Amino acid sequence: RDKLSRDFILTFLSRIGITFLAAITSVVLARLLGASEYGRFVFAYSIIFLTLLPAKFGLDGAAVKFVAEYTAVRDFKRLVGFINASRRYLAFSTLVGIVLILLVIGLKIVPLDDRGSLLALAALPSFALLAQLHLDGQVLNGLKQTAIASFPEGGLRAFILVLLLAIVYVAKFPLSADIALLMNGFAVLCALIFSRRWIRWYCKRYDLPRVGVAEPKRWIFTGASHLLISCSHVILSQTDLFMLGILQNSASVGLYSAALQLSSFLLFFGNAINPVVTPRMATAFSTGDRSELFRIAHLGVNLSFALTLPLFLLFLIFGDSLIVILFGREFSQSSLIFLFLLLGQLAKVVSSPIGFVFTMTERERIASFIIGLSALLNLILNLMLIPQFGAVGAACATCLSAWVWNGTLIYIVWRDYGELLLPSFTFFRRK
Repeated sequence: RDKLSRDFILTFLSRIGITFLAAITSVVLARLLGASEYGRFVFAYSIIFLTLLPAKFGLDGAAVKFVAEYTAVRDFKRLVGFINASRRYLAFSTLVGIVLILLVIGLKIVPLDDRGSLLALAALPSFALLAQLHLDGQVLNGLKQTAIASFPEGGLRAFILVLLLAIVYVAKFPLSADIALLMNGFAVLCALIFSRRWIRWYCKRYDLPRVGVAEPKRWIFTGASHLLISCSHVILSQTDLFMLGILQNSASVGLYSAALQLSSFLLFFGNAINPVVTPRMATAFSTGDRSELFRIAHLGVNLSFALTLPLFLLFLIFGDSLIVILFGREFSQSSLIFLFLLLGQLAKVVSSPIGFVFTMTERERIASFIIGLSALLNLILNLMLIPQFGAVGAACATCLSAWVWNGTLIYIVWRDYGELLLPSFTFFRRK
C-alpha cells in the first residue's frame, strides 16, 4: 500500500509537468499557426492516430497486461520474447503503411492538392515512430515505471517541439502545419531514443536472457481484442475531428481542438491514477486475488472523482475566460463546444478506471463490443449533427456517446461482479 501511494505521488507529479508542457505546446501551436493552420495540423495528427491503429494491432495495449504478468511471475524469457516480437512487428507494419501512403499519393488514388500531399508527406516521420513510442510507454507501465512511462511522448516530445517552435519564432521563419509536423517527427525520434535507453537501463536488474520465448497465439488473440478496443477509443476521440475536417473546414477543426485540449485537463487525475492501478490489477488477476483487484479499482474511482470535481467546477464557471486567455480571442466561439466536451469528459472521470477491469481480466471482447457500439453511435450522431450544428454538434455527439459507453460498462460490472464502481457507492455490493 505504501508503494502504491508512493507510485501515485510520483506519477501525479510527473503528470503535472507533462500536462503543463502539453498545454504550452497546444497554446503555442494555436497562437503561431492560427485557427485555420492549427486545424490542418490537428486534422493531420488525427489521421496519423487513425492509421496507426492497424499498424499497432493492439500490441501497445496488450503490453501492460503481458509485461506486468511476466514480470510478476518472473517469466523473463516470455517477457523478452514479447517485447522483441512486438518491436519487429511494428517496424514491419509501419514500413508497409508508409509504402501504401506513398502509393496513394503518387498514384493519386485519393485526390489531394499539392498542400494536402505535402501535409501527408510531412506526417510520415511521426507515423513511423509513434507506434514504437506508444509500445515503449505501455512496456514502462507494465514494468510499473508509471512515473516515467508518459514522459517520453508527453514530456520530452512536447518540450523539444516547443523549443523548435521558439527557435522558428525568434528567427521569424514562416511556420505552417507541414513544418510543424516535421518538427514533431524529430521530437518523437528524440523521445523514442530516450525511452529505449530507459527500458534497457531498467531491465538490467532482471538479468534478462538474450533469446526470448514466444506464445504468438495468445499475443495475437489479446492484441486483436485490444485492437478492437483501441479502434473504438480512437473513433470516439478522433471521429469528431475527422468528420469536422471533411464536413466543415479547418477553422472549425481548430476551434473544436482548442476546446478539446482544455476539456482534456479534466482527465488529468484519472490519467495519473490509471497507470498506477492497472498493472497492479493485472498482477492481482494473475494471482487469483479478486478482492485485491476490486479494492484497487475502487481506490482508483474514488481518488479520480474526488480530485477532479473541484477542477470540473472551476472549468464550468470560468471556462469561457480560460479559452480566450490561453488561445486568444479568435477562439472565443469555442465556449459552447467546451461545455459539451466538459460534460463528456466527466463521464470518463465518473467510471475511471472501469475499462481496465475488462482488459486486465481477459474480458476484452465484452469491452470491445460495448465500446464498438458506442463508437458506431458516435459516428451516426456526428453525421446527423455536424451538417446542421457544426463543431457544437460534434461536441454533443461526443458527450452523448461517452455517457452511453461508460454507463453500460458500469452496469455490466455491477451485474457480473456485484461491484458498483461509482464515486460514493464504491463499497456497495449487490447481494
